[in-house]
Amino acid sequence: MDDLTTTRWSITSPADLLVAVPYLLGFHPDDGDAVWIAYRDQQLRWMGGTGLPDPGTDPTEIRTVVTAILATFAQMHATSMMMVGYGRSEQVTPLADAVPAIAEQTGITIGDLLRVTGNRYFSYQCTNPACCPPEGKVLDPTGNVIAAQATLGGYVALPNRQQYLDQVAPIIGAARQAMAQATVRARSRLTRVLDTWRATPTDTVITNLGQRAIDAALADPRRWPLPDDEAAWLILLLTHDGVRDLAWIRSGGHPEHLALWLDLTRRAEADLLGNTAGICALSAFEQGKDSLGHAALDRIIHDNPAHPLATVATTGIDDLLIDVAPPGLTPEHRRTGAATPPPSTPVPLLPPPASRSATGATRAVACACRR
Repeated sequence: MDDLTTTRWSITSPADLLVAVPYLLGFHPDDGDAVWIAYRDQQLRWMGGTGLPDPGTDPTEIRTVVTAILATFAQMHATSMMMVGYGRSEQVTPLADAVPAIAEQTGITIGDLLRVTGNRYFSYQCTNPACCPPEGKVLDPTGNVIAAQATLGGYVALPNRQQYLDQVAPIIGAARQAMAQATVRARSRLTRVLDTWRATPTDTVITNLGQRAIDAALADPRRWPLPDDEAAWLILLLTHDGVRDLAWIRSGGHPEHLALWLDLTRRAEADLLGNTAGICALSAFEQGKDSLGHAALDRIIHDNPAHPLATVATTGIDDLLIDVAPPGLTPEHRRTGAATPPPSTPVPLLPPPASRSATGATRAVACACRR
């Protein structure tokens, strides 16, 4: 499947963009979602989302959110932006109304501000009823070439954000019990091996074991998902930072490996989750699947809060946006697998990875009468 760094789609209208959004995000936005898009020099730099404000929300609070988002866009050196709100007018309009003044302050041009309600879309920027009628325009993905290009390219848009995030949800039921038992066997096995090789430094033994386990796991993707005992053994060895680094060296730059790390993240016992989910997050970020990367990091925070990655500082904007680069993991760290020690004070928001910087959307499209 093509990744977001190589695909080129001819997006020439708001309708094209709206059809492309689910494929670029990986899921169809729900009512109550807002999708924000930043462009730099006619290239899509970043796409992510927030929730819409509840009706009756204080306009000051809404402006605070918009200011934070556009400040982040300014850090990316974005030159233009768009926002798409999904839901009723009373949900979307207060957010759209707050954007123009703040965009002007930051020097970012607005391509368009759109609302999608049901199967119709509306522009807040276009006032020409011949171009943008008050009743909106029908959005029909089935007749749009972008949908065909995305499907042929192997892109999948899941029905909603929750199903997208469920790709890192922990397994349950009999599968969880089986992995718990396999993990007990893996711990016993490691104890026996370390006892046998007690004259050799523990780090050396575990690193060698980890190298073999990684090589075996990556050798043949047709074997995925790995058998329980093999999966539990690899997850246990990955708790050693040296093995984690070896795994990332082998896996970085191989988008097909994300499937393995997603599966192992789901199957890992809570106290062993950290490094496995960290590799999963790095792999997702590398492919521009930032929502998935953050979901993997959230698993660490929830299930293994003592792990160093769980203590990475967050900022207020991190709580607002779906696809924000986590402080402490810069694009370079994502490529090398090196982790920044947890900071003692909050770290400024960092730009997202470069994989979001060159996608099929070649410019901030607007309706024909505004070009």
